[in-house]
Amino acid sequence: MLQQGIIDPGGKFTDGRERFIIADRSHMNKSPVFLDGEDIDAVKLAKSAVYAGTRILLETAGIGTRDLSSFFIAGAFGNSISPGHAAAIGLIPALDPEKVIRAGNAAIEGASQMLLSMGIRKEAEEIVGITRHVSLENSPDFEDLYIQGLVLEPYEI
Repeated sequence: MLQQGIIDPGGKFTDGRERFIIADRSHMNKSPVFLDGEDIDAVKLAKSAVYAGTRILLETAGIGTRDLSSFFIAGAFGNSISPGHAAAIGLIPALDPEKVIRAGNAAIEGASQMLLSMGIRKEAEEIVGITRHVSLENSPDFEDLYIQGLVLEPYEI
């Protein structure tokens, strides 16, 4: 919708409409399927939280998006979205598409591998030993970044 000019980067409809009909089901005597401002706002809020978290993690690591060799998207949602569209609204950083890896259900896959392989379990334990917890809610920049992230536009740092 953003790329087609139906909504602006603030998530508002550009032509004064109140909703965008995805499927007109009147021929089936059913209500249409549509997106309205509340739906777009929900996407913006979720996107903004991911944006703020990503920015804080990159800044904590002292790196920018160009320093990333890969960017993993996990879960059913991550597996079903278009990385290009996700980058266009700033859900993920604007990266070379080859760097974006859809990891599927990484939690179940990782747990399965750890149950089946002592070597992988040992590797996971080593990773835990070098992993640093970053508390996003305690970051002094979180609120400002969250507000910045409410705009639907690509980013890189």
